[in-house]
Amino acid sequence: MVTRLSILKKSTDPVSKYWDNRFETANLSTKIAEFFYMEKLTTEQLESMREQKEVNLVDVLSEEHFENEHIEGAINIPLDEIGSKALEKFDKDEEIVVYCKDTECSASPKAAKKLEKLGFQNIKDYEVGLKGWKEAGNTTV
Repeated sequence: MVTRLSILKKSTDPVSKYWDNRFETANLSTKIAEFFYMEKLTTEQLESMREQKEVNLVDVLSEEHFENEHIEGAINIPLDEIGSKALEKFDKDEEIVVYCKDTECSASPKAAKKLEKLGFQNIKDYEVGLKGWKEAGNTTV
């Protein structure tokens, strides 16, 4: 069952009430879409970015996991530290790519959402993570 979310405004004029309701519904729909939208990168896109420029690539897994294996050039900021450390390290308009283990891992989408809530404006999620990177024939260190 699909329901429409709307915020009703009190109005005596049926036409105004109709348009006010539609306007509020559109605004809410936009906010919901923005909340759930996160730019995701493919392996090819990440490879291309890395060839063209230096990328702020952030592994959001634990320090132990990072020490065992990570994408070359990445830095480690574990998910539970992402807010404070990112504020120290990056400007809010810098492009930041976060990644974790694979598509089943929720750490990178959570990190991206935290960064966006802090005001970072150019966050991308390399959704397939370490697993996808290796499956594409790339090496880790």
